[in-house]
Amino acid sequence: MALTIDVAGLEGVTVISPASPAFDTLATPLLGRLAERALRLKPYLAIVWNQAPRTVVAFTSQWISFPNEYGATTTGRSHHKFPDAVCGPALARTPQQGLPPGGHMVISAACSVARESLESGDGEWLDQFVREKESELAPATNLRIGLDAVIFDDGVLVGPDATGLATAFGIHVSAKQEIYATLNQRLKECNASEDFFSPVRAMLVNLRNLSPQMLRDPVVLERNQAAAEVISWQRRTLLEQLKSARTEPFVIRRRL
Repeated sequence: MALTIDVAGLEGVTVISPASPAFDTLATPLLGRLAERALRLKPYLAIVWNQAPRTVVAFTSQWISFPNEYGATTTGRSHHKFPDAVCGPALARTPQQGLPPGGHMVISAACSVARESLESGDGEWLDQFVREKESELAPATNLRIGLDAVIFDDGVLVGPDATGLATAFGIHVSAKQEIYATLNQRLKECNASEDFFSPVRAMLVNLRNLSPQMLRDPVVLERNQAAAEVISWQRRTLLEQLKSARTEPFVIRRRL
């Protein structure tokens, strides 16, 4: 049976349907060199378009399909967070600093389709997601794509926020601010022989060693993610500088 797709936005933040005739044209430059492969994720793709006057710093996408193989409704929600759009600087893995007025972003219910995520490999992993989502949607006749919550850069939250985006994002921003304040203090006090990032490393946890209860604790998870992002930034920055380092032998000789 044909799949009916409905979309709904919130407070000036629009969702563009994967069934829209203009979708591929809009999505292709946002997806980058693996766009053709990523577009196979449709209908589990959508474009979020910020038509509001404020920058979006976090939102929750919502994907509801009916019926599934048991005749029930399947609901999936994903958080999209940009803490550095609030507290800066731009140290996150992706350069995306929120969704500014007029900005567009491609999202998926299956995986991250940010250009940086797609181009981190050859994209073969996308094929598995395509197969999984095709199987999941096979019995469905209706797919509703919408937004459960949106947070703007002035702190305003709109939407029901069924999955606690406000709590998770607030914790993440606070953790990032704590980390940046700590690193500023370390710049003043740290000796050259000390590990500058040691307080940040201390915030990292091994998720495999956590109890089920702690794995559901947003404080543990968001602080760990914030620390991991900064440590990742340190490594990427160092690697970028080392790319220009000369490692071949430097031979000194007299002019003949």
